Amino acid sequence: MNSLNNPPVSAQQIMRRRHWAQIILRALALAMITYGGVQITWGLGASFGLSDLNIARGVRSALTIFWRDNWSPFWYGTAILLPGVVLAILDRRIVRWLVPVPQQECPQCGYGVRQLTTSRCPECGYELRSKQAQAE
Repeated sequence: MNSLNNPPVSAQQIMRRRHWAQIILRALALAMITYGGVQITWGLGASFGLSDLNIARGVRSALTIFWRDNWSPFWYGTAILLPGVVLAILDRRIVRWLVPVPQQECPQCGYGVRQLTTSRCPECGYELRSKQAQAE
């Protein structure tokens, strides 16, 4: 579908969408880093013999169904924490990919058609409007 058939999007709308997308990505990254860090700390504590403490016995017994002896909380936490760190580092690039700026050029030759009044590209003659828009 051609970008000329869509209603124009202002720069402020794009920035607002990017802002909210970045807030959501950062919240997700923070949750992943926090949860992964807790799991890594728990796994390290278990590997140093601190798993028999009575402080978290109820929580530990409730959550032991999620892993067996060969899958420790350390590796589970690492598998959650590392993607969270990558997400936090690359959040701006991901947001720019998720919320792109609409292109206002001919898809065939790349000629700028932002203020074009006709439905044909003056450079190559490509029909810019879709058949559905012409029927209306």
